[in-house]
Amino acid sequence: MRWLKKHNWIVAVLIGAGGGLALAKVLPSEQTLLLVLSGAALCSLGSLIHLAADRLFFWRQRKSVDRLVRPSSFSYRMSSVFLFNTLHNIAALSMIQPQQAAEITKLLADYIRFTIDLERSPFTLLSREIKCADLYLRIEQARLGNRFKVVYDVQRECLETRVPALVLQEFVENAVRHGAEAHSEKVDIIISAQIDNSRLILEVSDTGQGIDPGQVDKIFDSKKNLAKIHQQLTALYDKNFSLHIEPLVPTGTRISINLPAQYIDIDEMVAA
Repeated sequence: MRWLKKHNWIVAVLIGAGGGLALAKVLPSEQTLLLVLSGAALCSLGSLIHLAADRLFFWRQRKSVDRLVRPSSFSYRMSSVFLFNTLHNIAALSMIQPQQAAEITKLLADYIRFTIDLERSPFTLLSREIKCADLYLRIEQARLGNRFKVVYDVQRECLETRVPALVLQEFVENAVRHGAEAHSEKVDIIISAQIDNSRLILEVSDTGQGIDPGQVDKIFDSKKNLAKIHQQLTALYDKNFSLHIEPLVPTGTRISINLPAQYIDIDEMVAA
């Protein structure tokens, strides 16, 4: 994110130039002024995207201060690879499918706004977690095409339950990176949630490459995000939770958490 903060003009120029080339193919040569103005508008759009990225960087810088006034929460780190891949995809599409490029740009802006909002509190509604994950998955589907399909199996009563902010997002990103992208065939990504005996069971599974059973225990001993999530869940719930990663048969991986089915009242949401 620091690199983006310093060099955000580069991608803005790339988006503007790509948009200009796309328009040059469909506009007569005498409409040069319109072409220039349209390219400038696309540059401005790229700058706005990176302004949102700068805001995300600013909020992360305030993380240590926030922890003094509220319970600690999992610090989500947006993948720079995801961001660069998305911007590269926008630049490429702007030359051949400008309308789709504009749609992905809006999805990215909404996704960045959502992650900023969710980082402000250690808890959020599951419905908002799913909305954030859906934005991410739509962006990745635009890049990967038919490499994966998303299936939701969420009980309605689960939508108003309280969950740690951006935990579901981390599970979904793992399913895309290690499941869909690493697998040669089309992959199903299933997001499910149900309540059983006053417990919320939240799962993300994929039919991708799968995980080596011998590596499962090592994940929680590492410095990777899943290990950090386990530490954060311990801080929030003590021993009143479970987090499991398991390989599926014949292929695939499932990540699941079991939490108390708690609900956020309206006053708490307004305060957040």
